[in-house]
Amino acid sequence: MDPHQDIHPDPLKGLATDPTSIVLANVYATALMDMMSGDAAAQQTADELDALVDMIYSIEGCEELLTTPMLRRDTRLELWNKFFGGRLSQDVECLIHVMARHGRSRLIGQVARQFRKLLARRRGFLEIRLTTAAPADERTVRHLTDIVQANTGAKASIITEVNPALIGGMIVRIGDEVYDMSVACQIRRIRGQVLAHKPNVKAVAV
Repeated sequence: MDPHQDIHPDPLKGLATDPTSIVLANVYATALMDMMSGDAAAQQTADELDALVDMIYSIEGCEELLTTPMLRRDTRLELWNKFFGGRLSQDVECLIHVMARHGRSRLIGQVARQFRKLLARRRGFLEIRLTTAAPADERTVRHLTDIVQANTGAKASIITEVNPALIGGMIVRIGDEVYDMSVACQIRRIRGQVLAHKPNVKAVAV
């Protein structure tokens, strides 16, 4: 991999994105990062969290079962152990148990994302979120990386995600700046312009 580029899919999977959830997830992610012995261990943990989120969504009904507030704390822990016992590192297993005891298992996807952000920051990367209608090809990612590096001098940590609703084009988020170059955005813009200039036509009875 290019030393100025870090590419990985978005692990969030549509989980909680409200401000409170993000703050809580960042607390868990920061505590986990503090346990890391170095970049190699942190990278391995980031990959493990992403794989865990993918695994949860690959098993039908698993997410609902593991995150429902209807179950007692002990029952939630038993379910986590049944699904993933012995398959996780000690650090991630400890994290899962703490979150399950506090009824915050639903934040695991957000924790995975926040942990990626911390890792990128630790390595001096600038986080870029690239959303496309179909999986972005290597040429597109490379071009975006080159533009960012040429204008900022920073290495790029690119998080890719797919949203078919865009129809085509892309949305690029760099920090708080959002650049919407999607076909869907263009259609909305054209529709707005047409409606703004559309004359009021009254029906005339014949």
